[in-house]
Amino acid sequence: MTLKEFSILDDDTSLITPILVGEPIEGQTQPTTEGTEQEEEKIDITKLVPEEEKHLVTPAGVGGAIVGFIFGGPILSALVGFGAAYAIRKKNGAGDAARALGELTISVQDKAAKIEEKNKYFEKTKTSVGDMSNKLPSKVRGCFVSSWFAVSNYTKENQLIERGVEGTGKGFEFISSSISGLSKKSDNEKERENYTFVSNDEAQHYPANGVQAH
Repeated sequence: MTLKEFSILDDDTSLITPILVGEPIEGQTQPTTEGTEQEEEKIDITKLVPEEEKHLVTPAGVGGAIVGFIFGGPILSALVGFGAAYAIRKKNGAGDAARALGELTISVQDKAAKIEEKNKYFEKTKTSVGDMSNKLPSKVRGCFVSSWFAVSNYTKENQLIERGVEGTGKGFEFISSSISGLSKKSDNEKERENYTFVSNDEAQHYPANGVQAH
């Protein structure tokens, strides 16, 4: 196969990180996998969410991720964010909390947008970062951009966000049901401890009302 170099950035030749793309040699046919593998079903994390609440899924996940990061770092950020996005579909306390978090996040985003429109903080930061990146060697910038696109594409193609939401939510449900089962089992054991067991001979001395005759 012949190899041809392409840049990931068509409009800036200074940021060139070669990506090798195979091109078939003339007369050579490429094997196809059409019909051999079923296309993987796309995960829709809003499928079970009422239409009027679908807009809360992403804000709830973002808000949960921020709260989790503040109190526990990256790992808790992912767990709380995924869990909040999953809980929107539930009609219970967790669902109510997730919906409230989503509404709060939207409100904060709207206020932040108004502040940004007035003060241009993000625009100034973006300009500063751009100026700083221009001082980096072209190979470093190219490597960074290539890595960013690779991670972004891999995340989208493999539905990592959607898998995280579904997996985390179902994990929380399993833990909750297990705890509930253990609690019921403990209550049943306590009820059995309150029973008094007597032999048949002893039972004959007690009338039906449970009061021993004298």
